[in-house]
Amino acid sequence: MYAINDVALALKSTQSLGYIAVKKLQLEYRRSIIGSLWIVIAFVITATGIGVLLAELTGRPMELHVPHVLFGMAAWNYVSNTVTSGCTVFFAHRPMILQLSLPRSTFILTQVFRHGTLFLVQLMSAAVVAALFGWRPGVEAVYVIPAITLFVLAGFGVTFVVAFLTIRLPDIGEVVASVMRLAFFFTPIIWVFETRSTQLANQPDNFGLLAFLVQWNPFTHFVEIVRSPLMYGGASTLNWAIAVGLSLGLFVLGMICLQMSGRRLAYWL
Repeated sequence: MYAINDVALALKSTQSLGYIAVKKLQLEYRRSIIGSLWIVIAFVITATGIGVLLAELTGRPMELHVPHVLFGMAAWNYVSNTVTSGCTVFFAHRPMILQLSLPRSTFILTQVFRHGTLFLVQLMSAAVVAALFGWRPGVEAVYVIPAITLFVLAGFGVTFVVAFLTIRLPDIGEVVASVMRLAFFFTPIIWVFETRSTQLANQPDNFGLLAFLVQWNPFTHFVEIVRSPLMYGGASTLNWAIAVGLSLGLFVLGMICLQMSGRRLAYWL
């Protein structure tokens, strides 16, 4: 089967994948004085600033809300960047695809490895800053490890799916970018659903709509399988069930797209 062989060939050169991903990160900041440290600085300043501001606006304790935002944004950045950058991954590597006989999965895996590296760096940065605000991890924090595994699995699948769709329908990239911008506000990343639900206690209709959006928003469950083990004693069964189901579904769908497009990809670019 073409798709399985392609992925197997790409995985044989994991060192090359890591090297390419790290080099791409370094090249993005090659003209700055402190280089790739801007990844950490920009994330910490943005997430901490938003956390402090919203803690003041909502009246929630800062030692709770700032870590909530830090871990939420670390998870969201991976999800958002993986989906949006997946739309351009084949176009960005068009010369290499046309000139070299490389497995198609190489470009997808490099992208996933790159965003995975950023995610781990931002997650560790979030933990350091959150500790300054009084956050302390519990034993449930170990569940972050399977969560990261699901992130990688889902990242591979969704990158292939959106990359395939964008090749066939170039306008899909703009649609995906718009959806992701909107999804940020519909996902409890910088706000807390429990706080909002208290305000809507006397408005059952609005509360029902908000609860529905939060409960069945797939991004919510991916964020929570990372943040809840670190802060709230572990993610719910529903969070894990939806995250696992979506990760496996996206991986299978990505393999189907690879099977359909792999040999003809160069002709579509």
